[in-house]
Amino acid sequence: MPFRFLTVSPRVLRTGKRLVIRAPIQIDLLLMGGFGQYVLVDADTKQITIKRRSFWQTTARRLLFDHVRAVTYGYVDLGEPYTSEIFESAHDSYDHFTVGLRLTDTSEVVLADFVGEGGFRNETGMPNWAFIHRFFFNLVGTQENDSRRLVDGLSELIGVPVIPGRRW
Repeated sequence: MPFRFLTVSPRVLRTGKRLVIRAPIQIDLLLMGGFGQYVLVDADTKQITIKRRSFWQTTARRLLFDHVRAVTYGYVDLGEPYTSEIFESAHDSYDHFTVGLRLTDTSEVVLADFVGEGGFRNETGMPNWAFIHRFFFNLVGTQENDSRRLVDGLSELIGVPVIPGRRW
């Protein structure tokens, strides 16, 4: 059962043909309002407005739907041990989902990041019951469902497909 308090995700509001994405409330509180992000996707005007504020510096950008080729959806497990490429591992994942736009000039604009506690991953040769103690107290955040809902909403509003995002 997912728990919202284990997730740092942006606030998303969809009303009709408009979708608004704001910076996570935890980030607002932690940085005392020093960072802000506002994204407005308006299907009536076929424009995407992106405003970002970092303390005293603000930037604004407008994109037309015609300049968007696809919605990008990326995933990275931040809790994966560095040795997992060589050795097998069993660990609790820490999920990072990225939602963005791939433009016609092949550049990518990141719109939102969803970060939170993920589920237990067993990539060893042992059966899952060998790690039963990990399953009893496995708390999971809502970042996967929240990010997927945003991706589906963006794809529907803009009318473009969903493709994998670039890994950093």
